[in-house]
Amino acid sequence: MRWSLSRLAGACAALLLAVPPATGLHESDVGVVDWHKLLVGVPLVGAPVTSPAFHPLNLDANTDNRTRTIIGRTGSVILSATANNVLAALRPDDGAVVWRHIYEPEDRVAGYYAHSNYVATLSGPGGATFRLFDATSGTLYLEKRLHAPETGHLAEPHHLGTHVAFGGAGNEEIYVLTDGHVVRRLNGKTGEVQWKWAADDQTAMAVHTNLVPTPTAVFVVGLAKSIASFTLHVTALDPQTGSVLGIQGVPSSVEDLGAYVLLSGPTQTADKKAPHIAWLEDGVLKSFKLTPKLNAKPTVVTFTAKTKSNAPYERFIDVGLVRQGHAVAVAGDGSATLLALGDSKVEGVAAFGATLKPSAKKRKKDEEEDENENTDSIWVGSSGQKDGEVILGRVYWSHVVNKAKTEMLTYTPTSGTMHNVKSAVLEIDFDTRSHGIIAHAALSQAPPGVPPSLLLTTSTGAVQLWELSPDANEKWTREEALAAIVVAEFVELPEGRPDPAKTGGRREDEGFFGRVWRHVGDAKNFPQYLSGFIRRFLTGSYASPTSAPVPASPSSSATLDAVPTRDAFGFRQLIVAATVQGKIFALDSSNGNVVWSRVLGLGWAAEVGANVLPVKMFVLGAEDTVGEDEDVEGKAPSVVLVAQRRADNTLVDTVVFHIDALTGADASRVIPNDPELQPREDPSGLLQGVDIIQGPAVEAFLLSPPPASSTTTTSQQDYAKAVLLLDEYLQVYLYPSTPRTRATLRALQPMLHFPLRTNTPSGTRVVGHALGPHPGGIKADESDEGERGYVAHSTWTLSLPPNEDVKAIIPPIRGPVASLGKVLGNRTTLYKYLNPRLFVLLTAPRATLPISGESKPEGQGQTCGLYVVDAAKGSVVYQTRLPAAVERGKGVGKEACDVKAMLVENWLVYHYYDPEWAGSGLTKGWRMVSVELYEGSGADDKTSSSDMSSHADGSVNVTTFEQAYVFPHAITALAPTTTKFGMTVKDLIVASRTHQIQSIPRRLLDPRRPNRKVTAAEQEEFLVQYEPVLASDPKRTLSHHYEVANIQRIITSPALLESTSLVFTYGLDMFLTRVAPSGTFDVLSENFNKAQLVLTVGGLALAIMFTKPMVRKKMLREKWYQ
Repeated sequence: MRWSLSRLAGACAALLLAVPPATGLHESDVGVVDWHKLLVGVPLVGAPVTSPAFHPLNLDANTDNRTRTIIGRTGSVILSATANNVLAALRPDDGAVVWRHIYEPEDRVAGYYAHSNYVATLSGPGGATFRLFDATSGTLYLEKRLHAPETGHLAEPHHLGTHVAFGGAGNEEIYVLTDGHVVRRLNGKTGEVQWKWAADDQTAMAVHTNLVPTPTAVFVVGLAKSIASFTLHVTALDPQTGSVLGIQGVPSSVEDLGAYVLLSGPTQTADKKAPHIAWLEDGVLKSFKLTPKLNAKPTVVTFTAKTKSNAPYERFIDVGLVRQGHAVAVAGDGSATLLALGDSKVEGVAAFGATLKPSAKKRKKDEEEDENENTDSIWVGSSGQKDGEVILGRVYWSHVVNKAKTEMLTYTPTSGTMHNVKSAVLEIDFDTRSHGIIAHAALSQAPPGVPPSLLLTTSTGAVQLWELSPDANEKWTREEALAAIVVAEFVELPEGRPDPAKTGGRREDEGFFGRVWRHVGDAKNFPQYLSGFIRRFLTGSYASPTSAPVPASPSSSATLDAVPTRDAFGFRQLIVAATVQGKIFALDSSNGNVVWSRVLGLGWAAEVGANVLPVKMFVLGAEDTVGEDEDVEGKAPSVVLVAQRRADNTLVDTVVFHIDALTGADASRVIPNDPELQPREDPSGLLQGVDIIQGPAVEAFLLSPPPASSTTTTSQQDYAKAVLLLDEYLQVYLYPSTPRTRATLRALQPMLHFPLRTNTPSGTRVVGHALGPHPGGIKADESDEGERGYVAHSTWTLSLPPNEDVKAIIPPIRGPVASLGKVLGNRTTLYKYLNPRLFVLLTAPRATLPISGESKPEGQGQTCGLYVVDAAKGSVVYQTRLPAAVERGKGVGKEACDVKAMLVENWLVYHYYDPEWAGSGLTKGWRMVSVELYEGSGADDKTSSSDMSSHADGSVNVTTFEQAYVFPHAITALAPTTTKFGMTVKDLIVASRTHQIQSIPRRLLDPRRPNRKVTAAEQEEFLVQYEPVLASDPKRTLSHHYEVANIQRIITSPALLESTSLVFTYGLDMFLTRVAPSGTFDVLSENFNKAQLVLTVGGLALAIMFTKPMVRKKMLREKWYQ
């Protein structure tokens, strides 16, 4: 009877587990347990067709109130193409994203062209794809493939040879230039190609760059190669039929694309304000009138009084006014002239003065920058409030006042020869320490009563809007560099403890009466604390896992330093992220706000120009950076960023930035026992690094102190974490270099084995390495960087197929292991294969071999390789072959061997695309495979793999269980959840290309799920029957209604609660949430009636108080009668 009851209980438990738990997020928890940052990317400022610009919308009486509310009071949007291949529209009022369109990676944006309430774009090689959007909402009206991307011309810059021009007020006439020699007229409503013109042999040598439509002709302007320079080439086409009206090579000599500009007026008639080409030729401005017959002659640009520069002109600047007939010609001394399209001519109508000091012109060229008080100007322009009025401005940094300055010039044309010109100068408190330098600027067309706004894009990826009122206020800032994070890590916050030196805490010179007085002062808030404790106890209003993290209050009422502290459950942590733009951020994990940010300095390369590219990031605890006799109390954790500094003179160095994780301060200056690593504070406020290697680093990883069991003679306090780096000659460098870190290296040196990717004549291979003494010997003086006495040497080489190269080496995800095995239903045990030296290797066919998505006979299809390898001796523990072919143009895969994999403990998961490359009856689609590795040949076969030497017999004696599932989507990243002690079941977090973050329970990916009905023993293991499809359950979608786009990596971090893990994803967007794979078993539910519990306990206590005397009397009475 007892056996049947146990089997019944097991069956009931299995039945309950077979039903998926309700893991969906409550609507009230959205924005509390998670946050989402919608980003667009750093704007592309290299060309006017991609740079940020204000675009006024045509909002009439038919525009609904919702659209007006979304757009804001300015009635305009900020349009920009970004480095993340996104076309975005921002609201000028607050910088919010009005809409965005994300392009595929291979469909690179060439440019956008705004007209009225429409935005047209060309993307792909040569402008292969045309799209038309609604500028107010981002609705895609039209998408048309103009030519195959593989036949498009690859140009640099990417927008060269592409252009879009609107012929009327609406979208009925759209003229599109692609590939530099093909012009089409499209119907913007239907997408119909009404006519097409392609350049013949006569104009084949010309690259056409611009279109200018008029009622009588469509002018196609470009450059033709001549002997010493370029000449302008113009073709006139009939706007109705596309027939050629005329072809003319303009007598000219143009050096580059910035030496000419096309000016067209709003009213283009046959002989009044006809479009003109203006160009620079030997410092002289010339123009050419565009007529259908192309029979005009080049003329020299005329100037009104005091508008011509004294220095030769060097370039044209398009400030967004060329379609209003205005452009800027800039001279070598920084002066500029505003050009205006007049009556059948181009003339200079207003001027800016020179920005260089007169003395600087007489100095040598290398001394000009020191003598110059201002930087080069960035030019902006917009239409004014009056008819024909324009506002021209320039923005530059003044070294005299250490501020950014804006000079504005308002030009109003009049009927006479003299025009009204007004000027104004404003100073902007631009923070160059936090945002670098200004890379681009744009000026808004302000409505009446609203001051104009200046949009700035900085070198660090920030986008700012400044209101050009007399006090120049900063309205908002978007840190778009966060859309280009390279590496990021969680940092646990310390508890909130008061600093004794600042809070009246105990000091060495404090006497008895001083301590008494301090204690009295500390107790002044005790009544308030007691009342709050009683209120929380009676009402049950404690912090919960679904409440917003609040930092724990210190026990003292004294003020703490302005550093973040953790909350009661450890949900509040710091996320330190380094970006491509050379800026590092610390984000608050509770809300995503920026706690601090620093700009990475260039060091010596600042004189020649350079870029700092983050490579890896490591977290050091407070105990790792203190001296042997120092107290860890009050110390902060830190991060070490390994970066490559690529100078413009082609030199490459490896630099280490050591940063205090709580404040962003330079932590390299406080490393004890290493006076060499104490750089001076940079007066510019930049974070300067420590030059470690003169050249690139081939590998860097973190050394953790050896386990206590392996060190019998040395205390654990004598060790500390350190970053080990290898240069091109495989010499070892250690950071920080202290006696404790060197002791760690000496203790771990015999056990260090790691793989490196090596280029050989036969292809890319993986070679195992170990550390040994340097041939030159170890230096006797350990304080003088004695760790350089080590060098890595090869120990093994993995044999790969001859036509296969290494694609990626994926290290395992390390963390605490709570159990060494899995108990089966038959009371046997499968012991986990926990070899700490394993890594995953992905291989791909050699790039020279063609890759096709077509089906091939079995055995002839190209394949990828996935290997699980022991790093100590190169033994392959697990391997499989995966199809390499992908289907192009169907959104299923963008490259060969698009495999995502992760390894944690004994669990391997990988995801790939199967295009039905071999065999019959196979279904194409995405596959997810779950693999578990166990010791020995089966159950109860224990080999102690976690402690066994890799050279021992049976080290690769492994039992493998694997199961494949059909996954509905492609994924871009995957990672397991992590908890503090590793007791909670690990779930798999994936980011799909459908812009969602999903959680897949571990039990659904159990490779031991039977293909039949589960038995009673299997029910006791909580196994469920195998189903080939992992359905997309909305309850498992962590991002719920958020669009989390183009995620590149997922990192997880444990909270103080064993049940909860923090999940952070980054790519184009950022998203953070909390997950509890096994439920919140370590905290009471929010529905738990704490008040009823208090009342019940209180009632029982009162009952005991009243009944205790009665029971005592009764017992006494009974004793008398006995």
